[in-house]
Amino acid sequence: KYVYLENLISSVVEKKGGAIRLNGFKYGRGDGKAQGYITITGIARDRESLSAFLTALKEEEKFVEVNLPVSNFAQDKNAPFTIDIRGAF
Repeated sequence: KYVYLENLISSVVEKKGGAIRLNGFKYGRGDGKAQGYITITGIARDRESLSAFLTALKEEEKFVEVNLPVSNFAQDKNAPFTIDIRGAF
């Protein structure tokens, strides 16, 4: 089963909404032993939009694990964030 990088990035972008600005993506392909990963960096207008984005990403079936450090919620407005996603890709 193949997963194309374009489809993974599209899955993320579709869920971001207007209050999330994405700055970068880092991708690592998985092998037979380890899952692949995507690291997303960006800025959220507020905590609520960041929380909604995180929830939407967790609902994506391609993504096995979606992690956002709690410290990313420390800033109420214009909060920089880093989200790590793992999956079979």
